[in-house]
Amino acid sequence: MSDDKQIESWLMEQGLSAGAYAGSGMLEAFRVEMEAGLAGASSSLAMLPTYLSPLAAGVEGTVAFVDAGGTNLRTGLAVVDAGGQVTLEQVVKRAMPGRGAEVSAADFYESICAGLLPVADRFDRIGFCFSYPAEILPNRDGRLLRWTKEIQIPEMVGSCVGADLVAALEQRGAGRKSVTVLNDTTATLLGGCSAGRAFGAEEFVGFILGTGTNCACLHGGQIFNMESGNFAGWSFSAVDDRLDALQVNRGQYRFEKAVSGAYLGPLTLVAMQEAAQEGLFSAAGAAVIEGWHELDTVSLSMRLAGEAVPAWELAEKDERVMLRIFEGLVERAALFSAVNMGAAMVLDRTEGAAPICVNANGSTFHRTPGLAAQTEVFMRELLEPFGREFRVVRVADAPALGAAMAAF
Repeated sequence: MSDDKQIESWLMEQGLSAGAYAGSGMLEAFRVEMEAGLAGASSSLAMLPTYLSPLAAGVEGTVAFVDAGGTNLRTGLAVVDAGGQVTLEQVVKRAMPGRGAEVSAADFYESICAGLLPVADRFDRIGFCFSYPAEILPNRDGRLLRWTKEIQIPEMVGSCVGADLVAALEQRGAGRKSVTVLNDTTATLLGGCSAGRAFGAEEFVGFILGTGTNCACLHGGQIFNMESGNFAGWSFSAVDDRLDALQVNRGQYRFEKAVSGAYLGPLTLVAMQEAAQEGLFSAAGAAVIEGWHELDTVSLSMRLAGEAVPAWELAEKDERVMLRIFEGLVERAALFSAVNMGAAMVLDRTEGAAPICVNANGSTFHRTPGLAAQTEVFMRELLEPFGREFRVVRVADAPALGAAMAAF
């Protein structure tokens, strides 16, 4: 058996390539978990209601937006015309408070107010894209459950961020405003609505594959946050199990650990260590790999694209094996992502002539060589039996645009 065939055979046996999986069965498993989550039954998919729907056509006006992301905090105005086109104005970007050092809740809201107060006379409503775990309430506020991404503002945990922002603005003389809180995946769906309506879309999906992954979909006219990174409706490979055992959140977010940027690199390393034990690397290469403790997705993506990266001290043949293992995992991530989005598109099992608009965002999705293109190929194969057409778009500033759409 040639070296290439040996690697392909090993990837299949280990469940580390797309060819080891039956996409149609996986799609049905995902859809069943979605239905269970919607019904309040036991499910790995929370299917959280957002109390939001896509903005009706013809609505226009000016609203404010706040985008609290992992690195930056942005504020500004969004002007929506009758055609649904959005123009961002008076955008202020600053570092996200609490990153690197603990700050108070007052410091956080002061940062937002500093951007909004100078234009407070131009808006009454605010869309607040809050990219942290929060319970979205029926009044469209959000209660912070915990901070992630190394943000340190402990006194805000358990508080309603929308109500506290309204109070902070009112205390500073801005008058009484209304706030709608949503997460980044919901904002991604809403941010794609204008682009979708331009080609006749009537249904929408929001998908993010970056450091983590998540998906938002429509059901009964309402947007639901799937929390799809936690999907566990099928068995994962032994290599996936070994990676999971190394994590502090063992047993959680198994799907995310198989596809996202935070984990594809470490998963490749675990797979390489297994492959080294089975003789797929040279003795010298196996010795080098045994001493590795980390491997990141970005470096692997750059090397796969032919870009220079720091030397790995592997012979050319061993590096080819490493990159083929990574490619196999990328192909598998493309299939898994296609299943995620595909299930969102066939949840209600309806047929429609209008294409579905999928707004797909995230650095891993768009910067990992071949991932976006392979995902789209898999989606077309999966959806062909359902008679559903779709278009994938990539909308810039989706968190801000989606937050603006939610404010109406």
